[in-house]
Amino acid sequence: MKKFTALLIVFSTLVHAALKVDSFKSKFVQQITDDQNKTIRYEGELIFKAPNLTLWRYVKPIRKSVVIDGSKMILVEPELEQVTISDFDKKQNLITLLKRAKKIGKNRYLVTVEKRDFYIVTDDKGIIRSIRYKDDLANDVKIDFIDPKQNVEVDGSVFEIKIPANYDRIYR
Repeated sequence: MKKFTALLIVFSTLVHAALKVDSFKSKFVQQITDDQNKTIRYEGELIFKAPNLTLWRYVKPIRKSVVIDGSKMILVEPELEQVTISDFDKKQNLITLLKRAKKIGKNRYLVTVEKRDFYIVTDDKGIIRSIRYKDDLANDVKIDFIDPKQNVEVDGSVFEIKIPANYDRIYR
């Protein structure tokens, strides 16, 4: 859970800072492939709005949502009827590191965060198309963005979470 959370924070900060993007909306496909070539596939939607609002909405194979607002992170898992609320450590703000993202080729960028390399691919207009990296278990992780919209109007209400009264609440 902590690794999943840390990676979401990194991604959220990565998208905000590396390419000077003010907002972003896209469906995504995330594939995690292990050393035995077994792949887990997730699908969902990513929405963010600078300076620090992010929503990861997973729809397949399970539903869950993660909202990060700069001071806290809320993970909603409907199938478990559970919500985890964590403080967002502002000291972990990686924006300053990510501003140093280096262009390594046409439409390709490299960002190194905590000894992990993130490869970002954009299209010719500078719109983020994919992010790739290796996770803590040496799995290959690839996130492809489908029909991304960058620097568009984002309604702040999408980041508001309504927690059903019957959900368990975990505070960390």
